[in-house]
Amino acid sequence: MSERETRAALAMIRAIRPDVTIWYHQHRAMTVRPPLPWREALAGVYARVSGLPMRFYPGPELHGTASSWQHAELPASLALVVELPAGALDAAGVHRHVAAVRTVATLARFDGADVR
Repeated sequence: MSERETRAALAMIRAIRPDVTIWYHQHRAMTVRPPLPWREALAGVYARVSGLPMRFYPGPELHGTASSWQHAELPASLALVVELPAGALDAAGVHRHVAAVRTVATLARFDGADVR
């Protein structure tokens, strides 16, 4: 937590205690497969709606990430990492990602107790 923006984001997560956060990065064009089956199910919904495949993060296991911190701090939450494709999204891509966010948020809110 050496960066100011990281400390600010984590303080906000502690205060809000969200059911879902989505961390966007570029440019691997994938939805990163999270731990635990219920998280994987929600991430799979995001992947299907957005059109980005769900995969394990390539390379060595990452430690100290915001998503792993959130999963430890709020075990009933989903911290989803989405790697967007390189470059700008076209309008259709933006609409797919917005639909994916709305779908996952709705499922997490209404079905949270059932998927965990």
